[in-house]
Amino acid sequence: MLTGHGGNVSELAAGVGCAPEAMLDMSSNVNPMGPPAGLVAYLRKELPRIVSLPEADNLGIRMRYARVWGLDVNTIVAADGTTRFIYLLPQLLRSKNALIVEPTYADYADACMVHGVAVKPLTLGANEAFALDAHRLFTAAEGCDTVFICNPNNPTGQVLSRCVLETLIRACPGTWFVVDESYLPFLDTENDDTLLCLDAPNLIVLRSISKLYRIPGLRVGFIKAPVPIASQLMQMIGPWSVNTLAQAAVRFIYGDLMKNRLFVTASRQTIAREKKRFYDAFCNNPCIELFPSETLFVLARLRKTVKKGTSTRLTAACLKKTLLMKNRILIRDCGNFSGLDRSFFRFSIQDTKSNTRAIRAFAAALYAFAYPEKTP
Repeated sequence: MLTGHGGNVSELAAGVGCAPEAMLDMSSNVNPMGPPAGLVAYLRKELPRIVSLPEADNLGIRMRYARVWGLDVNTIVAADGTTRFIYLLPQLLRSKNALIVEPTYADYADACMVHGVAVKPLTLGANEAFALDAHRLFTAAEGCDTVFICNPNNPTGQVLSRCVLETLIRACPGTWFVVDESYLPFLDTENDDTLLCLDAPNLIVLRSISKLYRIPGLRVGFIKAPVPIASQLMQMIGPWSVNTLAQAAVRFIYGDLMKNRLFVTASRQTIAREKKRFYDAFCNNPCIELFPSETLFVLARLRKTVKKGTSTRLTAACLKKTLLMKNRILIRDCGNFSGLDRSFFRFSIQDTKSNTRAIRAFAAALYAFAYPEKTP
């Protein structure tokens, strides 16, 4: 299992001697606008229900999710997060050779390793801004029985259009395609790009609500799969896979679709506006490069900045330590992502005040490293 995931705030806060609330966590990819107004209060009212078992088969929340997208409820399975599905799918699909587009979320490869599945990486490069060519993907998929694609991709923020993916999926009917759309709800083009409504017998779609609604601690996610696969997944997962409060959260979120739509729209607009501030602030900075991103996080690369008078180069780990110790800001060092090196890091967009704090801290840290003699 990959160590060094984002979001380990409590541990790091203790290490620098501050409360977790004093930290600005830019390492975890969750919506700065969440949770939605009223959700926490609603969950407080639902607390007495924890003395009883939750719905065993999650039928209520599966029906709500299926209704939102106009899907057959028998194709929808719910569990305690999409990671649960990721670790079950290689076994269920009897995968032997899996293609994984990298750099990406490490649990796809980890899940394959657990089940003895050979992994064929398709590594994208920074020179092409990690954009994926459809022909290259089609060629790489040859000889693989399973393909994992994160769309939008974590940590690069790149998106493949529905047209490209649909063409590929239909061109390879003997290959399973597992498409993780956990970050797609942050895009205005979600309805155009989602594969949820694509009827293909070799397609499985993962969907998370933890990121958009900022409830990662509740652990709830959905999967859309052909009925035989969905039925087998239900058996493998077993009963009571989503806890009482997580089920309540889903009921609240999809109980008022107009209110939900307004929340999602406002979140997208805020993230787009605030993300632009980072690109504007660092577009001419010689120490850093920000790659294009369609979602709420940004992948950045530290240029080969050498501290004056030394041969020391700035790394993501060094920047992370500086921001943590001096500014109580946490970023995601991406040096342990396959296909990336020690110069890469990722940060997620926050609210306006926090982003102002981060932009100033980033700029000061970069300047202090490059020009230590000019720094007080």
